[in-house]
Amino acid sequence: MFTDKMSNVARFALAVVAVSLATLLRFVLAPILGQEVPFIVYYPTVVLCAWFGGWWPGILSTMLSAAVAWVLFFPHQSSNAASGLTQLVQLTVFLLSGGFISLLAENLHQARSRAEESKANEREQREKFSVTLNSIGDGVIATDSQGRVTFMNPVAVSLTGWKNEEALGRPLEEIFKIVNEQTRIEAVNPALRAMREGVIVGLANHTVLIAKDGTETPIDDSGAPIKDAEGELIGAVLVFRDITERRRAEKESALLAEIVASSDDAIVTKGLDGVVTSWNAGAERLFGYSASEAIGRPITIIIPQERIDEERSILSRLRRGEQVKHFETVRISKGGRQIDISLTVSPVRDAEGNIIGASKIARDITARKAAEEALRQQREWLEVTLSSIGDAVIATDTNGAIIFMNPVAQSLTGWSQKEASGRPLSEVFHIVNEQTRVRVENPALQAIQSGVVIGLANHTVLIAKDGTERPIDDSGAPIKGGNGNIIGAVLIFRDITERRRTEEERSRLLAGEQAARAQAEEASRAKDEFVAIVSHELRTPLNAILGWAELMRMEKLDAAQIAQATESISRNVKMQAQLIDDLLDISRIVTGKMSFDVRPVEPAAIVEAVIDLLRPAAESKSLHIQAHLEPKGAMISGDPNRLQQIVWNLLSNAVKFTSNNGTIEVRVERIDPHLQIMVRDSGEGIDPAFLPYVFDRFSQANTSSMRRHGGLGLGLAIVRHLVELHGGTVRAESAGEGQGATFTVLFPIRAVRKEIQHGEGADT
Repeated sequence: MFTDKMSNVARFALAVVAVSLATLLRFVLAPILGQEVPFIVYYPTVVLCAWFGGWWPGILSTMLSAAVAWVLFFPHQSSNAASGLTQLVQLTVFLLSGGFISLLAENLHQARSRAEESKANEREQREKFSVTLNSIGDGVIATDSQGRVTFMNPVAVSLTGWKNEEALGRPLEEIFKIVNEQTRIEAVNPALRAMREGVIVGLANHTVLIAKDGTETPIDDSGAPIKDAEGELIGAVLVFRDITERRRAEKESALLAEIVASSDDAIVTKGLDGVVTSWNAGAERLFGYSASEAIGRPITIIIPQERIDEERSILSRLRRGEQVKHFETVRISKGGRQIDISLTVSPVRDAEGNIIGASKIARDITARKAAEEALRQQREWLEVTLSSIGDAVIATDTNGAIIFMNPVAQSLTGWSQKEASGRPLSEVFHIVNEQTRVRVENPALQAIQSGVVIGLANHTVLIAKDGTERPIDDSGAPIKGGNGNIIGAVLIFRDITERRRTEEERSRLLAGEQAARAQAEEASRAKDEFVAIVSHELRTPLNAILGWAELMRMEKLDAAQIAQATESISRNVKMQAQLIDDLLDISRIVTGKMSFDVRPVEPAAIVEAVIDLLRPAAESKSLHIQAHLEPKGAMISGDPNRLQQIVWNLLSNAVKFTSNNGTIEVRVERIDPHLQIMVRDSGEGIDPAFLPYVFDRFSQANTSSMRRHGGLGLGLAIVRHLVELHGGTVRAESAGEGQGATFTVLFPIRAVRKEIQHGEGADT
């Protein structure tokens, strides 16, 4: 039972252990059994070892049991001869019994092994048979002798729609329902008929299998009886296949044969030796030979002698598996008439894919050739005519395919006649609306559809092959044949770039003249305003000076009034001098005579000095100046006097335009690679609309005679020019009137402009 699963060591160990346990049991039972039955506990031991271990463990347990019992449980001290003989008989009987038990157990083991091996072989054969049936392409169903299903391979499951577990045990006629394709009468099951007649049965064609879900499949089927070794019927096997594809191929083949028979074209097949194997009615009509006359003869019967080499070339290409398409040539009829044909030749292959011949389709193109020649002559005349005009011309057929382009059209579109011929007009003549860039419908194609002349509106742009764009005028007209039918269209267009350029130039000149007039008027107005401002700014301090001077000349002032007069005259003289200096600086800037003494300069020190100079004026208005002058010691290249002038103009403006108790923030900081000077005030601010003009010369937000603040509007213009001459930039920012203003100057920290001009006749 377990011998196949136990190792040799385990089997012999079992014998030793079993004998040992039996000996212990014998000692335990010794008071009861005495010396009368020394082998009573060893018989079961031998049976156990022989049954589970086999022949040799049984013999081993027999020998060990006999030796142990002889030594331990036989009364050897007895001298009685009869007693000694009895002991020998007991020992002999035990040994013979043990041997017989072991032999019997071994025979049982071998019989069992043979039976199991037979079952395994049978199971293996059954599995191989099942794998074989599952792997074939046909459906297979096996039944028992009662016609009940015992096996279905996957193909059968797929075609019938029944799963194996559903079908097993059911009658075959329930699983395999078949009817005649034409009559729809239920057909006889070939497997059941094979069982009844004991022979292989194959049904005729036109059998349809109806699956579980009602799907119908045309099939071929056959049945055979299954017999056992004694020839007794034990069941049947049914083999069937889906012939849907074969049926479709048969229909296609029949249809193809009908097409070949009814085709107006000549359809001929031949072998690789050039001998004709088939000849349809179209070939009979075209070449004049009947099928019986042509089949079996070489194809050269219809080839002119001077074109025999064509046949050799065609056969050579066919052997390489190539196809010859639309080869135009000449063949000869039975009566000797030469026929223009278009020939297509394809290789014919057998089931293994080997080329065994060729199929030829020949079409008579004599009428087409004549029409093409007439059309060619007309086209030559048309091309000569259209090529001589100055406009671009494109002609198309009724499908909008290009058949002609004159040289002007080729130049404008970038397409040559050879490239464009046969292409859709919309591909070669690509036009869009100039404003919307939406593609415009082609006027020639519209003319074909409508049958009338179409002219597109202006603003059409032609996009050439290389992407070049040019404005055009274009129109399309239908081309009609003698019977009035439309046979194509002609498109005429011209490049209007020069005309457009002339129009644009005229418009530009007109706009320029209008702008120049407006600029002159603006300049005249600005000049008048500037003269009025200069007159006012110069007259105001002069009036104060003359007034105080006249009073002093009359000697009617006391000491305090004289001091006041002196201070007023001094202040107004300085104001007048500043106005004159600003005018001179602007003059130097405009004429390029501004002088510079460039050296390393510390901007923080200059800013600090200007703050100290303006502090009294700021304190007189209770202005709070916040100075953040870091980093000190940072140097730039520049003119210290001009840098001081820049800072002075910015800070004095802040003091001038900031109301009492206001705040002015001055910040010097390094923003690599620049040094930034920022002046921010809480004053009147700047109208955002005026910000772009705040650095222009003679520019003020309020130029009327009712201005609250004096000045010529030159300070910020001078600042911008001086900053730029130092290689820097300046910008103004303001959130609006009443919200203060911020002026930011950026200077490069490295040496700025070694080439700064030193104008001749510089001001000293």
